[in-house]
Amino acid sequence: MNRKTFLLKIASAGAIATFSPTSLSGAENKSVVAGFNLSKKIFEVGKEYDVSINFPSNLKDKVAKGFLTVVGDDGASEIDGTLFNRAFGTPLNFKLEQNRIVFKVKFGREQCYCFRIFEKKIPKDTPSHLYPKTLAVLHAYALNADMLSLIPLRGDFHIHSTRSDGKDTPENVALRNYECGFDFQSLSDHGRYQPSVDMKNLFEPFDTSMAFYCAEECHRAHPHIHNIGATESVTKYIDSHIPQFYRRVDVIMKDISDKEFTFRERKDIAKIQAECEIIRKLGGLAVFNHPYWSRGSVGSFYYNQMPKKLWDEVCKRKIFDVYELINYGCAEMSISRALINYAELRAQGIKYPVIGTSDGHDVRDQGQGYSIVFASSNSIADIKDAIMNHRSIAVVEYACTNATEKGRIAPLAYGDDRYVRFAYFLFDYYFPEHSKLIQAQGKILREIVMNKKDTKENRANLKKYSELAKNSYKNLIA
Repeated sequence: MNRKTFLLKIASAGAIATFSPTSLSGAENKSVVAGFNLSKKIFEVGKEYDVSINFPSNLKDKVAKGFLTVVGDDGASEIDGTLFNRAFGTPLNFKLEQNRIVFKVKFGREQCYCFRIFEKKIPKDTPSHLYPKTLAVLHAYALNADMLSLIPLRGDFHIHSTRSDGKDTPENVALRNYECGFDFQSLSDHGRYQPSVDMKNLFEPFDTSMAFYCAEECHRAHPHIHNIGATESVTKYIDSHIPQFYRRVDVIMKDISDKEFTFRERKDIAKIQAECEIIRKLGGLAVFNHPYWSRGSVGSFYYNQMPKKLWDEVCKRKIFDVYELINYGCAEMSISRALINYAELRAQGIKYPVIGTSDGHDVRDQGQGYSIVFASSNSIADIKDAIMNHRSIAVVEYACTNATEKGRIAPLAYGDDRYVRFAYFLFDYYFPEHSKLIQAQGKILREIVMNKKDTKENRANLKKYSELAKNSYKNLIA
């Protein structure tokens, strides 16, 4: 069983009750007949809109005789959010204007809505299996105002290059993130902050939609602690303040029970806390990386990074800021334990923000584990604010192996239900096209940076695709 199949089994078994791996994927994912298209796809709850659906001119007679309904995805609700488990939904009156269906809608609550156009009217109590032929199925999403002001941003906070133990140069790592269609990235070499600064300095002068954040994976404590967005290297800071660092460790140790923990265990917990304190002092987010990471795999020599006894104590003491829930570089058992442990923490009332990463040491692994952050912008300040307010989710992608969908790349997303549900709408209706605009930027940047073709034409095209990418989400909103 490969890793992605294993992760799918975890989710489908219901092991993580606090998460929402739900998907819009299925037979009604897209319009039944090509050519039907909603004018806008994202709306604000409680506002009335004039909505139109374009359709092929050769179907005008069928559409004129058709029947339009809308149903909410949360329990098959009416458009106003009431009732549930009624697949019929709410009938909508419409009129035709040339090759457009025009109608009014006001969505009652935040959820995905499914519009269906049938060939003829359906009597109210008709069982769903007796519905007439469907001409089109289209989806829209209604958001509350607070969510409508945010932008969904994808990226990877945890990647390595040849500046530590990665296989690819920092430049190729950075360009690979464009190929993945990401909105942000942070190179995070082991104990080295400067590579992320170098990539930020190299790429930011170009007009692109990508944001670069400074980061490093720190190792002054036994487990790996991530520094995202600090103003300087935490590793260098500690190295230049060794006496102060260990004095702080000694103070923290006095607050840890010597009856429950050995001297070595207390010291390791204290070092984790002291390191996280410095990350925050320097303006960064302190992330606990791959908490159950194992060296090697079961059946060969292996060991876990963090004994569960110590990990439980660190979590209860709320030493770090963010939980790296998905790390694609980890073994199956490591990811499974991280997911289950997070559910256990939630049951105890302990809730950490989550992120997902690739921990890529090879560009081929990038893009298979990542985060989605719902933020006001992709500035580091807005990203940190969004994560700390739990507006981030962790994603891992797997390849379907069943006969009907074999080869389809599907995402598993984990985090708060509200953001996970909306993310699955975006997987279908936003990210694919948005990613193409970022990939186009990456292709041009490779010509400029790697092939030294810094021409006026390349600069102009780069700016064009950058502007399109920056505005692509706005274009979905009514």
